Amino acid sequence: MGRPRVAIDRERLAAMLRQGVSEADIAKAMGVGQSTIGRARRALAAPAVAGGRAPSASGEEIPADVASIDGLLAIVLRNIEDADAHGAYATLGNLIGKATALHAARRRALPPPEADLDASPDMLLAKQKAREAFHRLLEQCDAGKY
Repeated sequence: MGRPRVAIDRERLAAMLRQGVSEADIAKAMGVGQSTIGRARRALAAPAVAGGRAPSASGEEIPADVASIDGLLAIVLRNIEDADAHGAYATLGNLIGKATALHAARRRALPPPEADLDASPDMLLAKQKAREAFHRLLEQCDAGKY
Protein backbone atom coordinates (compact mmCIF):
# COMPACT_ATOMS: atom_id res chain seq x y z
CA MET A 1 0.00 0.00 0.00
CA GLY A 2 2.81 2.47 0.87
CA ARG A 3 2.76 5.99 2.18
CA PRO A 4 0.26 8.59 1.07
CA ARG A 5 1.47 10.99 -1.59
CA VAL A 6 2.69 14.41 -0.50
CA ALA A 7 1.18 17.29 -2.43
CA ILE A 8 3.84 19.71 -3.70
CA ASP A 9 3.02 23.11 -5.11
CA ARG A 10 4.62 22.69 -8.56
CA GLU A 11 4.45 26.40 -9.39
CA ARG A 12 6.24 27.33 -6.16
CA LEU A 13 8.83 24.60 -6.81
CA ALA A 14 9.43 25.86 -10.36
CA ALA A 15 9.75 29.45 -9.13
CA MET A 16 12.27 28.47 -6.46
CA LEU A 17 14.29 26.45 -8.97
CA ARG A 18 14.35 29.43 -11.36
CA GLN A 19 15.70 31.57 -8.50
CA GLY A 20 18.59 29.14 -8.06
CA VAL A 21 17.51 27.66 -4.71
CA SER A 22 19.07 24.24 -3.99
CA GLU A 23 16.96 21.12 -3.54
CA ALA A 24 17.95 20.92 0.13
CA ASP A 25 16.72 24.47 0.81
CA ILE A 26 13.47 23.84 -1.11
CA ALA A 27 12.88 20.64 0.87
CA LYS A 28 13.32 22.55 4.16
CA ALA A 29 11.01 25.34 3.01
CA MET A 30 8.27 22.94 1.86
CA GLY A 31 8.66 20.52 4.75
CA VAL A 32 9.32 17.45 2.60
CA GLY A 33 12.32 15.23 1.91
CA GLN A 34 15.05 16.17 -0.52
CA SER A 35 14.35 13.06 -2.64
CA THR A 36 10.73 14.17 -3.00
CA ILE A 37 11.94 17.50 -4.35
CA GLY A 38 14.39 15.70 -6.65
CA ARG A 39 11.63 13.56 -8.12
CA ALA A 40 9.36 16.57 -8.55
CA ARG A 41 12.20 18.51 -10.20
CA ARG A 42 12.85 15.66 -12.62
CA ALA A 43 9.13 15.57 -13.39
CA LEU A 44 9.37 19.28 -14.26
CA ALA A 45 12.55 18.57 -16.29
CA ALA A 46 14.39 21.38 -14.47
CA PRO A 47 18.17 21.23 -13.96
CA ALA A 48 19.61 20.59 -10.51
CA VAL A 49 21.27 23.47 -8.71
CA ALA A 50 24.57 22.62 -7.05
CA GLY A 51 24.71 23.30 -3.28
CA GLY A 52 23.64 26.59 -1.89
CA ARG A 53 21.35 29.36 -2.90
CA ALA A 54 22.55 31.99 -5.28
CA PRO A 55 22.09 35.59 -4.15
CA SER A 56 19.41 37.77 -5.64
CA ALA A 57 20.41 40.24 -8.32
CA SER A 58 18.93 43.10 -6.26
CA GLY A 59 22.06 43.22 -4.12
CA GLU A 60 20.34 42.95 -0.74
CA GLU A 61 21.71 39.46 -0.09
CA ILE A 62 25.20 40.04 -1.49
CA PRO A 63 27.91 40.15 1.22
CA ALA A 64 30.47 42.92 1.35
CA ASP A 65 33.69 40.90 1.66
CA VAL A 66 35.53 39.64 -1.42
CA ALA A 67 36.02 36.06 -0.13
CA SER A 68 32.27 35.52 0.36
CA ILE A 69 31.49 37.06 -3.01
CA ASP A 70 34.05 34.76 -4.68
CA GLY A 71 32.40 31.73 -3.03
CA LEU A 72 28.94 32.76 -4.22
CA LEU A 73 30.29 33.55 -7.66
CA ALA A 74 31.75 30.03 -7.91
CA ILE A 75 28.32 28.55 -7.05
CA VAL A 76 26.56 30.74 -9.60
CA LEU A 77 29.08 29.95 -12.36
CA ARG A 78 28.73 26.21 -11.66
CA ASN A 79 24.93 26.59 -11.82
CA ILE A 80 25.23 28.48 -15.12
CA GLU A 81 27.12 25.55 -16.62
CA ASP A 82 24.45 23.11 -15.33
CA ALA A 83 21.58 25.23 -16.65
CA ASP A 84 23.26 25.61 -20.03
CA ALA A 85 23.90 21.87 -20.26
CA HIS A 86 20.23 21.13 -19.53
CA GLY A 87 18.88 23.85 -21.83
CA ALA A 88 17.12 25.73 -19.00
CA TYR A 89 17.34 29.14 -20.64
CA ALA A 90 15.06 30.99 -18.20
CA THR A 91 17.23 29.80 -15.31
CA LEU A 92 20.35 30.61 -17.32
CA GLY A 93 19.24 34.20 -17.85
CA ASN A 94 18.46 34.60 -14.15
CA LEU A 95 21.85 33.19 -13.15
CA ILE A 96 23.70 35.43 -15.61
CA GLY A 97 22.02 38.43 -13.97
CA LYS A 98 23.17 37.18 -10.57
CA ALA A 99 26.72 36.65 -11.83
CA THR A 100 26.75 40.20 -13.20
CA ALA A 101 25.56 41.57 -9.84
CA LEU A 102 28.24 39.57 -8.03
CA HIS A 103 30.99 40.80 -10.38
CA ALA A 104 29.87 44.39 -9.76
CA ALA A 105 29.77 43.83 -5.99
CA ARG A 106 33.24 42.27 -6.11
CA ARG A 107 34.59 45.27 -8.01
CA ARG A 108 33.06 47.62 -5.41
CA ALA A 109 34.43 45.54 -2.52
CA LEU A 110 38.03 45.69 -3.78
CA PRO A 111 40.17 48.65 -2.72
CA PRO A 112 40.70 51.20 -5.47
CA PRO A 113 43.91 50.79 -7.46
CA GLU A 114 46.75 53.01 -6.36
CA ALA A 115 46.96 56.02 -8.64
CA ASP A 116 50.24 56.41 -10.51
CA LEU A 117 50.37 60.07 -11.39
CA ASP A 118 53.47 59.59 -13.50
CA ALA A 119 51.57 57.25 -15.82
CA SER A 120 48.78 59.70 -16.70
CA PRO A 121 48.88 61.03 -20.29
CA ASP A 122 49.08 64.65 -19.09
CA MET A 123 52.08 63.93 -16.91
CA LEU A 124 53.83 61.99 -19.68
CA LEU A 125 53.37 64.91 -22.07
CA ALA A 126 54.58 67.39 -19.42
CA LYS A 127 57.62 65.18 -18.77
CA GLN A 128 58.46 65.11 -22.48
CA LYS A 129 58.09 68.91 -22.82
CA ALA A 130 60.22 69.53 -19.70
CA ARG A 131 62.95 67.22 -21.00
CA GLU A 132 62.97 69.01 -24.39
CA ALA A 133 63.12 72.44 -22.69
CA PHE A 134 65.97 71.26 -20.44
CA HIS A 135 67.96 69.97 -23.43
CA ARG A 136 67.40 73.25 -25.29
CA LEU A 137 68.74 75.16 -22.28
CA LEU A 138 71.78 72.87 -22.09
CA GLU A 139 72.48 73.44 -25.78
CA GLN A 140 72.18 77.20 -25.31
CA CYS A 141 74.57 77.04 -22.32
CA ASP A 142 77.07 75.05 -24.37
CA ALA A 143 76.78 77.65 -27.17
CA GLY A 144 77.63 80.39 -24.66
CA LYS A 145 74.32 82.17 -24.69
CA TYR A 146 74.02 81.94 -20.88
